[in-house]
Amino acid sequence: FQGTELCGLALWRESDEGGRRLLSVFTASVWRRKGVARALMRQAQKIYCTAGSGKLAAFWSDSLPGAEPLSRLLASLGWSTPALDCVRISANAQQTKVWSDSRRMERMTVRPGIEFREFGAVTASERAEIDGLLEAEGVPGRWRPFDPLVNVNQQLSLLMYRNMNLDGWMVVQNSGPGEVWFCSLYNRGLSTSAGALMPLLVEVCRRHHAAFGPTGRWRYNTGPEHPGMAAFLDRYAGEFADFHDRHLYSTFTFSGAPIATV
Repeated sequence: FQGTELCGLALWRESDEGGRRLLSVFTASVWRRKGVARALMRQAQKIYCTAGSGKLAAFWSDSLPGAEPLSRLLASLGWSTPALDCVRISANAQQTKVWSDSRRMERMTVRPGIEFREFGAVTASERAEIDGLLEAEGVPGRWRPFDPLVNVNQQLSLLMYRNMNLDGWMVVQNSGPGEVWFCSLYNRGLSTSAGALMPLLVEVCRRHHAAFGPTGRWRYNTGPEHPGMAAFLDRYAGEFADFHDRHLYSTFTFSGAPIATV
């Protein structure tokens, strides 16, 4: 405050481990570029350092107008260099249909040896074989296609085979009226090309439009543990998505030294 006038605010949430996560930092329009956000952040660092909290964290989208100023502010206050939390994407069924119907994409789904199977059509023996194969490869449990998942769409969740060998899958969950969530997208690596999963994505986009109509929508997130997929989305999302951003994070760990306020 300046007197009784509210200049800005910073909202924080406490985690179970005792850290604090920045939810929002805001400066009133007439007080912008006067150090209000910096004062709020430095005051928070002092308060939480005194309280013994070990770490502060902030997450933000690079598509927000204030993303770059926030990055510079945190860097000047000693926070870590912004890192990738996840790449987020949202696509409209009509837009993905136009993309998947293009000749370049259409050719991918008719390559020799490619076959798609719905999860609901996989036999018990195939399922056991796939589960055993994935366990042998050390695939984390959350990426296995047959783990119990709530609201799995059996028609849009597909397995992709190359010359009768499993090469990848996409698990799709129903997440709302006319909306699905691509919760698992995985490539076994039989094909080493950068677009190995492109036929699978194209086929699911086509089926999604047929099932939900032109207003249907799908969403997908991928993190730094899948750098290939993150790079793929960064490169191609502009062709078929109406929302695409990089969700970043930065942290501040207390050294124990007092932090001055402004």
